[in-house]
Amino acid sequence: MSYYLPRTNIDSNRGKSMFLTTYDELKEYLDNKNIQETYLLYYDRQCLNEKRIEELCKIKPDLDKETIFYPIDDKHSWRIDDKREFARIMGNSCYVPKSYLCYSDFMKEVDNYPDDKIWFCKTRGGTSGRGVFAKYNKELKVCSEDPGINHIIQEEIENIDLWNKRKYVVRSYVLLWNKGAWFHKKALSFVHGKDYVPSTSHEIQVSHNGYASPSGSVKVHSLEKIGELGGSEKRADMYPYIQKLLYKVSKEICKKFPKMVESTTEKRYLILGIDYLVVKKSNNNYDLKIVEVNRYPNISHTSETNRCVNQRMIRDMTVLLYGINHPLGHDFIKLDL
Repeated sequence: MSYYLPRTNIDSNRGKSMFLTTYDELKEYLDNKNIQETYLLYYDRQCLNEKRIEELCKIKPDLDKETIFYPIDDKHSWRIDDKREFARIMGNSCYVPKSYLCYSDFMKEVDNYPDDKIWFCKTRGGTSGRGVFAKYNKELKVCSEDPGINHIIQEEIENIDLWNKRKYVVRSYVLLWNKGAWFHKKALSFVHGKDYVPSTSHEIQVSHNGYASPSGSVKVHSLEKIGELGGSEKRADMYPYIQKLLYKVSKEICKKFPKMVESTTEKRYLILGIDYLVVKKSNNNYDLKIVEVNRYPNISHTSETNRCVNQRMIRDMTVLLYGINHPLGHDFIKLDL
């Protein structure tokens, strides 16, 4: 079914300019006043979506809420965003680093690890590196304060691939909609600001703040640029190789959260931003480890990455949601769940 979406019916508190640019690109497919009028909302909290819908209903008392596209309720999605719940539900998945959900469980086994082993203490609801601290095993061994159930302890992911000697995190997007899940082929890479050495340095291990500054040491690129690095350390097909891994792991994640996928409808959707580290294996092969999943990811970065990745994802999402038969198609691939 096709819908009429006026430009004024688009609202968001994240990347709104990209939603509007998308509208301008797709206007010929959305500007048909002879079919059902709809709204497209994308706010990063349920309460903000509900507040905006309430405001719209006051302006238009006859407004049918079933004509509004907006994210699913938190009760269906919070577990994937919660690091503790995510690790618990993923269980013994090979894509998740070894995790201790209780500090007491970790302390029972702390003597089994070398003193210089690195662990990450994470608050269950933190994002973008907030509430994440790297600690040596010997430091945690003498710590007498239990951080409680709002934290988890995860082991450092070893033998990670590097981007010009620096740690990098891959951000991949998955759209949940209409009881299905779609993986987007475009992805980002956040390259940390200092050369990597095993340590507990926040700048080396965790922080990627400041990527928006052209003169800053932290960088964000389209993942496609990994193919430009060259050298003997990278495969010639590194970019498509990682794309295939991202698709595979995205499928694994969504299979573990069937109720969340099932809660989506024709009008209710969710954008997931999934963060990974690329791990080197033998014979020039690689694998992925999941860092975290964001149910309201930041979708606005630098102008270059917005143009190459984020805006393309938003455009393709609009093509799907609004049933547009675009001549260029889209870069979403449906996950076979």
